[in-house]
Amino acid sequence: VVDDEPKIRQLLERILIQEGCAVRLAQDGLEALSKFRQQPADVIFTDLKMPKLTGMELLGELKRLEPLVNVVVITAYPSVEGAVETMKVGACDFITKPFSLVQIRAILYRCQHRLSLHQQLRSAGEGLVKLEELNRRLAELNELKSHFLSSLSHEVNTPMCLIGEWSALLADGTLG
Repeated sequence: VVDDEPKIRQLLERILIQEGCAVRLAQDGLEALSKFRQQPADVIFTDLKMPKLTGMELLGELKRLEPLVNVVVITAYPSVEGAVETMKVGACDFITKPFSLVQIRAILYRCQHRLSLHQQLRSAGEGLVKLEELNRRLAELNELKSHFLSSLSHEVNTPMCLIGEWSALLADGTLG
């Protein structure tokens, strides 16, 4: 939770804790960015107007660090242009102060759904990488098998030819 108003931070902290979230607080964008770099978060609630680093600047920095992070922008000065701009930069939601418990719950539900989808995509991507590695290893093993069979064929074929020739010479009486 990033907001320069202590009461808003405390209110959001209480609501999020009641919803089962682990919460960290920051009073401005710079502090939030520092904390995020130390330990990334799944969802960030940020005010738009803050000293040092605005919510919009924080949003841009967070998206550069982790494109899939869920950032919810909160403002007491709503405008359609502001909402559109934050969504363009990558906010997953935009709410106005005062907000309600129902709004926060709905946002958390959507964020949890997004997180679940992101985890499924990451797992699928990791599975694809593993599958590609297994296919590469299988191709190597197939090459080794082909080389082994070729060597075996050569090593077995040479003595068999010699035995065949000697047997033919013995059979037709050439050798007495």
